Amino acid sequence: MSGTDDHITVDSVVTDPFVVNIQQTMLERFMLLGIDRKWFMGQITAVGIFAIGLKNPWVLVAVLVTHPVLWLMVRNDPDQVACYLKYSDQGDFYEPRQSVKQRRNTRPVGFGRRTLM
Repeated sequence: MSGTDDHITVDSVVTDPFVVNIQQTMLERFMLLGIDRKWFMGQITAVGIFAIGLKNPWVLVAVLVTHPVLWLMVRNDPDQVACYLKYSDQGDFYEPRQSVKQRRNTRPVGFGRRTLM
């Protein structure tokens, strides 16, 4: 068999069994009004708790300020805040000699964290 005979033909269209159609919506983050779903729900929850705690419904207007700020943070890169939060605990530099009780500037997981070398 030649290389072109390995493909399945359906209605004179050659389909490769190893090629799969990928839906774009499965690759993108689920956004609500331009920001990530978790951040949207956190924003609504925080503003709602402040409004209930202060017994002032005018606090709900804060959404008009907080939502554009969150939108500006993620409009170019939706993963920017998630990446920052994931790597914010890592230090700018690492000590060449690790100590067992070191809390600041520890090495990343998998690179000798909390072990003496």
